[in-house]
Amino acid sequence: MSVIQSIKLRGDRYIWLLSGLLMLASMLLVYSATGSLAHRQRNSDTEYYLFRHIGISGLGLILMFAIHHVPFKYVGRFAQFGWIPAVLLLLYTLMSGTEMNDASRWVEIPLLGVSFQSSEWARFAIVLFLARFLSRRQDQLDDWKAIFLPLIVPVGLTFLLIAPANLSSAALFLLVVVLLLGVGSVRMRHLFALIFGFAFLVVTFVTVTHQFGWFRSQTWVNRIGAFVSADLNEEPEQVTQARIAIVTGSWIGKGPGKSTQRNFLPQAYNDFIYATLLEEYGIAGGASICLLYILLLYRVLRAIRRSEQLFGSLLAAGLVIMLTVQALANMAVAVGLVPVTGQSLPLVSWGGTSVLFTCISLGIILSVCREANSDPYDEGNDARSDLAYSPSNLPA
Repeated sequence: MSVIQSIKLRGDRYIWLLSGLLMLASMLLVYSATGSLAHRQRNSDTEYYLFRHIGISGLGLILMFAIHHVPFKYVGRFAQFGWIPAVLLLLYTLMSGTEMNDASRWVEIPLLGVSFQSSEWARFAIVLFLARFLSRRQDQLDDWKAIFLPLIVPVGLTFLLIAPANLSSAALFLLVVVLLLGVGSVRMRHLFALIFGFAFLVVTFVTVTHQFGWFRSQTWVNRIGAFVSADLNEEPEQVTQARIAIVTGSWIGKGPGKSTQRNFLPQAYNDFIYATLLEEYGIAGGASICLLYILLLYRVLRAIRRSEQLFGSLLAAGLVIMLTVQALANMAVAVGLVPVTGQSLPLVSWGGTSVLFTCISLGIILSVCREANSDPYDEGNDARSDLAYSPSNLPA
């Protein structure tokens, strides 16, 4: 504990611990899962992707450390208009972005020689916007026009610009929006109407794009059709390989670094890293990672209950919901509970944009925790308070 205090880590110490454990698991899994990729692209330099991942994770920790010292009220100023450049960047990505898997998802930064997923910024910016929006309109929750009409443009545009390249990410984005509105005390009758509206939007989008053969509509229809029919002959190759990995892993797994399906499983280090985990560490290892996410969610919810500021509570709730939904979606795909979505496993999958935005989100959450409890190491202080609403609690 003295070491933690000496480097001035604030917020919830257990969130720091859980984040560190997830990152540690990531190092082991990425090193194992990128073996075949290193053989194909780096002349069997298996350490290349590990060191690159360590570097990205280290940068994420630096951002997380720096941001958690910044009062979260300053986020409110960015939240008001931050979604606008995010939407413009999504539009640019759709028109001129770098293609991967027949979809434009990446934006290149020429001077730096790196690329990032604009959808990560967009989802993050919308969550911040919603937290600020809901905190300022608690006295208008009975007026559905005052709540939902201002959300049509930012939420609708974000969905329509993410969906062509990644329909599953766009659908999960809408789910996060619904959950955050629920946390923000929006009336249930309005919430159910919104759910039906979002469902109609998704179905209409898929139907129209499939009718005209736009974007990746045929891929979406094939994946959904194979999942609904449960036809093993029609399911995607990665799903088949993931099944084999899980079955051969059994209860305790084959052992660290002993995965064989990583050589056949597409995206074994990213979208299907949970299948690699289950093969090497078995159901016990998979359950342990799942437990870490559950504990992370619990600690954030605990901090929300202790916070006296509505904006901070909604901010932390929205960010942890986004992280948890993404993690559950990744694990559900790996075990065959939902169609393939292309979601990474937060803090565990190999990657850049997802890791950095997850660390930024955790930094903001820790900032909320820090201000919710003047002494984050005083476990005896377990005061509870409702989400307070007053002008002093609202962001600028």
